[in-house]
Amino acid sequence: MIGGIGGLQAKVKYPEIARKAGVEGRVIVQFIVDENGNVRDTEVPRGVGAGLDEEATRVISEHAEFIPGRQDGKPVAVRLSIPIAFRLDDEFESLSEQSSEKQNVYEIVEQRPELIGGIGGLQSKVKYPEIARKANVEGRVIVQFIVDENGNAHDTEILRGVGAGLDEEAARVIMEEAKFIPGRQRGRAIPVRMSLPIVFKLR
Repeated sequence: MIGGIGGLQAKVKYPEIARKAGVEGRVIVQFIVDENGNVRDTEVPRGVGAGLDEEATRVISEHAEFIPGRQDGKPVAVRLSIPIAFRLDDEFESLSEQSSEKQNVYEIVEQRPELIGGIGGLQSKVKYPEIARKANVEGRVIVQFIVDENGNAHDTEILRGVGAGLDEEAARVIMEEAKFIPGRQRGRAIPVRMSLPIVFKLR
């Protein structure tokens, strides 16, 4: 995404109804980036309400700019998901900025986060991208991310990708479907950076 998530967050306008009600949260917006880099077909798989879902959709539809995905050297349409964070301190930071600037993110801890339902349960929620299915693309995607104090995954990064939409689907399934028992250090929940493999295999 051109300008990054931080640049996009800077264009968010906090809905007055949500501000008055003290509503905060993170909205996950799913959409398609077409062959020209334009956003279409937005939907909210995980919302907050109070006008935040609509504002998250608006800011992505109107302000997000992308370099199109490519397959065999040609631009192709790709489905993506992006989190938009709403905080009432008027600092629309990306989740990665919040994690790195406001608190430490741990990698070595006394108790690592535990994936609820296990990796098998997470794998069962993977949706094989049609472009990869048609091209018979298989492989394993390694996704790095942060598990926060509430057991939510965010700030995803692909350490080892495959392409053909599999990287985006691996990031989506972790960001939207994975739920963890938070990591702990000295008895308190803390943010922990970790990675997981998501396997794509055509049957």
